[in-house]
Amino acid sequence: MALPILLLIMALMINYGVVASWKLRALTVSRHAVWSTRWPRTQSGGWERWPGSQGSHWTTRPPHAATGDPRPEIWPDEAGIGVRGLDRWPPLDDPRAHHRVARGPLAPWARVREGLLDPARGPREGSSNIERSFPMLGRLGNYRLDASDSLLDNLWQYQRTGIPSNRHRRLPAIYELTRAPASYSQAYVQAVVAILYNPSRAALDPLDRDDEFLGYSARFGWGTGAPDFHPRLARFCSLSHETAAERSDDVIERIVGRTERDANGNVTDHTPSLAERMTRAWIRLYRRVIDELNAAIAADPPPPPGAGAAMQAEIAQLEERIDVLQKYLESLQPSDAPD
Repeated sequence: MALPILLLIMALMINYGVVASWKLRALTVSRHAVWSTRWPRTQSGGWERWPGSQGSHWTTRPPHAATGDPRPEIWPDEAGIGVRGLDRWPPLDDPRAHHRVARGPLAPWARVREGLLDPARGPREGSSNIERSFPMLGRLGNYRLDASDSLLDNLWQYQRTGIPSNRHRRLPAIYELTRAPASYSQAYVQAVVAILYNPSRAALDPLDRDDEFLGYSARFGWGTGAPDFHPRLARFCSLSHETAAERSDDVIERIVGRTERDANGNVTDHTPSLAERMTRAWIRLYRRVIDELNAAIAADPPPPPGAGAAMQAEIAQLEERIDVLQKYLESLQPSDAPD
């Protein structure tokens, strides 16, 4: 009398084990479905229909299934597998994500692109379903299993925001910047063209391509080029007009020079002007050339008489230039400024 009861319990145990095993498979397949579309494993951003859907459940496959993510072998052809995008993910819909710091406006000319920094952006859900008959007690009919797995694959990678490479600026991708009027762009282009084709541009060569520095360097084998005297604007990252004005004033001071004095008229701080720095550079250049020429004259064996006389004449010319530059230098700096 107890045998039928024992057989029934054994059949139910077998059914429970088989259902539990297929439930784990369904969960694994749903996870496989959503993770197989995680960027950059597919670039299409969508799925195509795959025959074999059951009932109202849609069945799809990733477009790259044939190249690297085929249908799992443990999942029968008649079973369903798919993935879909979700509009929102309620657990991450936090009002703090809409704070002004993350949403702007930062300035009248810029605002953060809508939805770019949304933490709930990019959720997807993979799903699977299967309908099978019980291995034991077939009169119980069929059982159906449905499983799903969610994934937040946010779109913050620089490639997905339209940035060509990791070295490009993020500003155009993060912010919607106000476009300048066309007249501003035209004025900028005209200014650049005027500088490039300025007939007096050659007069600016001493700022970084002076022929004397280059010539003496090649003549004596110094291996140095011409110094760069361009007064450049120091880099800064700020929207403050005061900060921009300070940086601009600093450039102007390094061009025209600045001298501060105390109540007694003594110099307390002195910023040399561009003319002063360039004058000192040429004085040092000529003195170095004179040292090279004196060393050549005093060499053993000495240079030929004609060459030695030419060197002496060149030294005399350089000393005259130094005297002129020294007088000009004295007119540029205050009498008690540090030399």
